[in-house]
Amino acid sequence: MHTETQDIIEHYGKKGMRWGVRRARQADGRVGDGEASKPSTSSMSTKDLQAAVSRMNLEKQYGQLQKERQPKSIADTILKKTADIGMSVVTTQATNLANRQVEKLVKAKLG
Repeated sequence: MHTETQDIIEHYGKKGMRWGVRRARQADGRVGDGEASKPSTSSMSTKDLQAAVSRMNLEKQYGQLQKERQPKSIADTILKKTADIGMSVVTTQATNLANRQVEKLVKAKLG
């Protein structure tokens, strides 16, 4: 006697649960959100607070330096060059137009 079996996948997890992601357990065994809770500033000593602020400032400065070091994309370079050329052309044309207008006014006044 031969019986057929069907391959069935059943899911017994919670809605919105991510496959393969486990939530961290707290020291008391409860499941937490995986992030360490931040101490309130009133419970921190002056030394701890200074160390935290110093660390945050260093991270901010490091991020700014990393942005400066990143190579510019080709599109950004082309856009900047195009804008520079455009400004040069506009400035030249505006100067020429102003000079012509001044010449016309001078000629009208003098002769």
